[in-house]
Amino acid sequence: MTRSRAAACIVALVLLAPTALAGSDLVARELVLAGATRLEGDATALFYLAREDSMSWEVSADAATLTREHATYAATDHPLMETYLTHTPSAWRTEETTYGRVSLTSTSTLPWGAMLAMAGAASVRAASEGLVEVRAVRDPTLGQVGSPDARASGADEGEIVRQFAGDHLHVTFAEGTYTLTGDLTLILYGPAYTLATDEGSTEWQTGEYETKRAALYSEGRQERHTLALTNAVLQMRGAAPATLLTTFPTLTLDGTLQASEPEGALVVGGRTLAAPDAGPLTFRGAAELALAAEGGFVAASAPAALGPAAATVAPRAPPLLAIGAAALAGLAALALLGVLLWRRRAGEDDLELALLAMEERRWEDALPRLARVHRRDPDNVQVLVDRALCLEQVGRFEEAARAFEAALRVAPALAEAHFYYARTLAKMREAGAARAHLEEALERDPRLVEMAHREPALRGL
Repeated sequence: MTRSRAAACIVALVLLAPTALAGSDLVARELVLAGATRLEGDATALFYLAREDSMSWEVSADAATLTREHATYAATDHPLMETYLTHTPSAWRTEETTYGRVSLTSTSTLPWGAMLAMAGAASVRAASEGLVEVRAVRDPTLGQVGSPDARASGADEGEIVRQFAGDHLHVTFAEGTYTLTGDLTLILYGPAYTLATDEGSTEWQTGEYETKRAALYSEGRQERHTLALTNAVLQMRGAAPATLLTTFPTLTLDGTLQASEPEGALVVGGRTLAAPDAGPLTFRGAAELALAAEGGFVAASAPAALGPAAATVAPRAPPLLAIGAAALAGLAALALLGVLLWRRRAGEDDLELALLAMEERRWEDALPRLARVHRRDPDNVQVLVDRALCLEQVGRFEEAARAFEAALRVAPALAEAHFYYARTLAKMREAGAARAHLEEALERDPRLVEMAHREPALRGL
């Protein structure tokens, strides 16, 4: 290639760069959003650390199991500092009670009391008018560690601390409303609430609280409640920060977005937002973003821009400029072809590495790669099934069910999808639906009968 032709191709690539990047992801260390923000998607956990009565919530569920862990304590306060000289708890006792349909309603909360909602198979909807921060984390821990009222080491053995394996998006809302739907495990240490059934209601207080005081001497109780809830709906409102762990949410914004350490670009509202050479990327307006955690970064794509893009009419170019523009357009098309071929190669690498991770049973490692392939090829039924299988293997059954349903919309006769969807539904205790999909799978591919006999989840269907 001559030097002039090479230079022309370089110029074409430079001119084309914003267009080539338009369909790719924006990757950032952190997103900060201000304005009206709505989030929907899967839920791993929702954690709230209350400041006095900054939290209110209610729950309805088809069934519940309450596990009470409780102890009494005797303590002597330090005369000069806000700490204990002694704090002697009794042995912890555990009691378990099972209920049918229940409703729970918050009544108050102790300062720095906490609620942790963990999802077995659940979805979340959250809304905020304040600041929202999104970052990617691996194996995050949520809990009351370091809360201001932890006055002595060991004084609050009932405090909530939980670690969650894998890559997640860590979304912090300055304030907001939250709705979790599905099978939940609720852990309470600090809130007071009413538990109501058809037979009556009971008032409970959790956390550490005094029952007797004389000068520097006090006695009290510590109580932590864990509620396993079936087909539950949790609605919560909070005026203090809450933390949500999620993996593949959709976020709708009408306000300002700032991305730190950005790379790549995305199209929002008809505009291509490319990462600047230095500093954060800022956008103001309305947009819908699909988010995912990728290697310690937040990946954002725009499945749908909100509102029509502004139409512009280009002025008529003089003849010589028009000829030059046509030549540049031809070179741009060649450059675009190169970019598309590069993207195809990247997609193939992601798929190969995802399949390798699945063979090695590294389900969490396969998921972000399958998500990238799915964004490039949303109707690839095998990718949909593989992603659903990985979600099932890591216990995210609700998301797995949605992925299987998407696969069956593309290929309704695919026996493999019916079979593994039946297994997922059986694990979700939806026996009727599981049986229907299993029968469909076996009718379409009788070779699956032997596999069905070897699946513990499918026995008895």
